[in-house]
Amino acid sequence: MVTQVVNARIDSDLKKEVDVILKQIGLTSGEAIRLFYTQIRNTQSIPFQLTARTEPNEQTKLAMKQALEGKDLIGPFDSIKDALSFLDEVDNEED
Repeated sequence: MVTQVVNARIDSDLKKEVDVILKQIGLTSGEAIRLFYTQIRNTQSIPFQLTARTEPNEQTKLAMKQALEGKDLIGPFDSIKDALSFLDEVDNEED
């Protein structure tokens, strides 16, 4: 098997973060890239979904509508404690 070198410019912070994850998995960067290329060959596609959002999701649409109506959705808060309590309530509503 003849090999070739692939050069790619990657943001250094991204590379450091991903290298930590790959190490936990037991892979090197080179092995991960070989896996990626192998999956492209095997599936004849990128091995994950690529989409371009052309429309905001429902939560964003609602926030935009309320903002246009002049509704004050968040704050101002009298304290950090009040702001954190509000966030806890919102988080609990989503569960």
